Amino acid sequence: MQENQVDPALLEFLDAEEPKEKLEVLSRIAEVLSDRSLTSIEMSLGMEPQKDEPDSRIRRIRYVLETKEKYERGRR
Repeated sequence: MQENQVDPALLEFLDAEEPKEKLEVLSRIAEVLSDRSLTSIEMSLGMEPQKDEPDSRIRRIRYVLETKEKYERGRR
């Protein structure tokens, strides 16, 4: 992928609207996410970007999405 192209996996994640949908997308794309894409995902969720291993970053993203899903479900 060229430097100025957006990662299709990142776009798929960002296009998902509900936390549950984002979790499903994350499960499918986790293996192909670059450091740059992980940073973009963290920022899109209001998280502080981390410099940890990708697996721990994905676990934190998953935790944030599960928490959002849990509490937003209660408001509907």
